[in-house]
Amino acid sequence: MSATDIPLRSTARIRGWRWQPLSMVSLFGHADYPAFVLTMVWFLITGLSVWWPLADNGLLPKGAGFTWNRWDMVLAGTPVVLHFYLPWVVSVCLVMWLGFEWGAVPAYLATLFSTLYKGMPADVAVVNALHNSLAIAVYFLFYCNYQSDYSLRSLRSVGWFVLASACAAMVSSLGSFISEFTGTALVGGGDLWRAWLGWVPTALLLSLLCMVPILLFTPAVERMKQRYFPRARTHPIRSGSWCWPPACSRCCWCCSCWWMTNGRRGASRRCCG
Repeated sequence: MSATDIPLRSTARIRGWRWQPLSMVSLFGHADYPAFVLTMVWFLITGLSVWWPLADNGLLPKGAGFTWNRWDMVLAGTPVVLHFYLPWVVSVCLVMWLGFEWGAVPAYLATLFSTLYKGMPADVAVVNALHNSLAIAVYFLFYCNYQSDYSLRSLRSVGWFVLASACAAMVSSLGSFISEFTGTALVGGGDLWRAWLGWVPTALLLSLLCMVPILLFTPAVERMKQRYFPRARTHPIRSGSWCWPPACSRCCWCCSCWWMTNGRRGASRRCCG
């Protein structure tokens, strides 16, 4: 242990754990054994995230799928189905502990392969899969300028996480709009209100469920990052310069959705004409 580690740990005990994500580029650049182990674990978690929705819907392997993780509820007089979606829980924990790209990739791939297996057209699926990654970007944007402890050991930390989770759930629900507007509804059976109601509460409740592992394991994760990846840790963004890439990606995504929706409507009119 070097002398520089002592004040960092003592400060962590006093002020809590500040959000310091790991740079994936820096981590891969060092290419040491701890980085290799972390990368392999991340690949396994990503593979599990991709497999989960396929198995949940009885697509891989073929069968009835999971029957234990669905709960029928009535919200605002509308029957909806809430379900446990493991890739969302994994992605939220990864973005909180490691950073944006660590959580965005599993969220994107899980959504992409799930919709492709369900028969969604490839051009729609590629754009539609971005909604969960952009929801993960909400956490990144929220915590870029957050200077306090993020380990949910104070009311301020809990309130900030709940606010970020609520905004992320709203962004994630944009996937229901894409499905409805492009005629490829996978949730809600063609009813936009029902699809939206089934989407937002599920994402929000799953985000709140993530509070348990974040509360329990954040100190151990942060100590691991200090010990094995000190050079890959980044400091919280104060200038907001890193906020531009996620914001620009959102704009591009919205433009793609608009173009795709109007393009499909135009093609439908030409066919009908």
